Amino acid sequence: MPSEFRRAEPSRPGTVPGVPGYSGTSPGIPSPPGAISQDLAAAPADVVVVIRRGAQLPDSAFLQEVLTAEAPSVLERRVPLVPLVQRTWWASEEALTTGARELARGFRADYGVSPDKATWHVAYGPGHAKVLLLFLRK
Repeated sequence: MPSEFRRAEPSRPGTVPGVPGYSGTSPGIPSPPGAISQDLAAAPADVVVVIRRGAQLPDSAFLQEVLTAEAPSVLERRVPLVPLVQRTWWASEEALTTGARELARGFRADYGVSPDKATWHVAYGPGHAKVLLLFLRK
């Protein structure tokens, strides 16, 4: 795996009740507050892929709510958004990383992005829907 492609490191480890030693890397646990803003401040995204768990494609209201809460700079910069769905969420961190990496590769031709510069974060959207925010850069 290229060294630059990674889940952006959380600013501090998260904690989950009932999960001893949780380190903030579970595929189902959102990034801690501030982690997404720190990632985007370090390297702004050129394209953002918003992957919602389930069968319902994220509509504009869903995208607006998630990005207002998690990555307002994306909305301010009018970054292209790509909504997708993932019916079955990835079962492990490794599977999620592999899936995110493959998605980043898939957008290389259409958007001219470098898969090696991609980062991702897990968040929750309206209705407590899991969301993967994949930040692609040129």
